[in-house]
Amino acid sequence: MGYRVLAYRNDNYVDVYDDPALNHVPEESFSVAEKGSKNHKITKISNVNFYKDGLNVFIEFEFKDIRDRIISVYIRENSSRNSRPINMLAPIGADTDKPNYLPLFFLYDFDFVRRAKTEIIITIDGKRVKVDKFPFPTPKDMQLRFYTRYSLDTQLIEFNNTEDEDYGAIDVFEDGVLEIDNNIYKYVVGDSTSLKSIHFISDNRDIKMTFNPVIGIGIDKDFDSTGIFEIHPDKRMGVFKGRYKVSNLTGVYKLQLDFDCGWEAVPNSMLTKILFKPSSIFCSWPKQYSYNFEFYMHTRNISKNWNKRM
Repeated sequence: MGYRVLAYRNDNYVDVYDDPALNHVPEESFSVAEKGSKNHKITKISNVNFYKDGLNVFIEFEFKDIRDRIISVYIRENSSRNSRPINMLAPIGADTDKPNYLPLFFLYDFDFVRRAKTEIIITIDGKRVKVDKFPFPTPKDMQLRFYTRYSLDTQLIEFNNTEDEDYGAIDVFEDGVLEIDNNIYKYVVGDSTSLKSIHFISDNRDIKMTFNPVIGIGIDKDFDSTGIFEIHPDKRMGVFKGRYKVSNLTGVYKLQLDFDCGWEAVPNSMLTKILFKPSSIFCSWPKQYSYNFEFYMHTRNISKNWNKRM
C-alpha cells in the first residue's frame, strides 16, 4: 500500500513519483498517459490525507519533484451543503499515441472541490499556485467549484494488455464453465465451441463481457462471422458496446474488437446529461480504439496490437 503521483507536463509526457512503500517497477509502461513517462522516480510522499469526512473532502500531500522542489497540496472543504457526485469514465486514453491496452478507468462518486468556505493552498517551491476555477459558467448543484476534482472510489482495468504473453492450451468441459485466475469463462459446447461471456472478478467490482451472437473460437474448421460485444461494469457506470469480427481461414484465426459504439453513460443530473452526450469526449473517445489478434495454427505464432484512429 502506498501513493503514486502522476504529474502531467507541458510536453505531453508525465513524470511518475512512487512512494517507497510501493513495489517500484522501473520499466513499468505508462503508454496510456499521453506520450508516456519521461521520469519515474521513488520519492517520499508525506503528510498524506485523502478522505471524506461527512460532506467534505480533505486532501493533503507533499513530495519533492525531479528538480528537488517541494510540491505541497492542502485542500479542506468546510461546507454544510450536499453535493451530488458523478460516476464517469476518465478519458485518459483520449490523448494516447501508442496504446498497449485499453485503459478503462472508472471513477465512482467523482466530484469537483467547492469554492465556498474551502481552504485550498497549493505551492511549488514555496510559491503559491493559482487554482483553476470550474470551466462551466454555471454552478454545480448551485455551488461554485474549482476545477480541482477527486474520487475516493476508483477502478482501473488494463483491457487486453498486449504485453501479456501467458498463453497455453485449455480444456473446456461439457458444462462450458472455465475458471482461470478468478475469471469465469462461459462457453457453448457442441459441434464447435463458442465463447458466450467472460466474468472478470475484481477486488472491488466485477465486470462482465458478453458476445451476441456467441463468438466462435474453434480452430477445426473455417468460418467467418460478426457480432456485438458489450462490457458491463457496475450498473451505475453504464455500458460499452462495440462490434467484433472473427474468422478462421486457411489456418489463421483472426479476432478484431472495434469500440466504435463508445461508452453509454447513466446520467444522474442535468450537468451529467450535458457532459455525457454521445458526442462528448467522455463517451466518444473509446471509438478511436480497435484490437487485433491473429493466431497462426502451423507456426503457433501470435500477433496482437491496438490501433488508434487519429
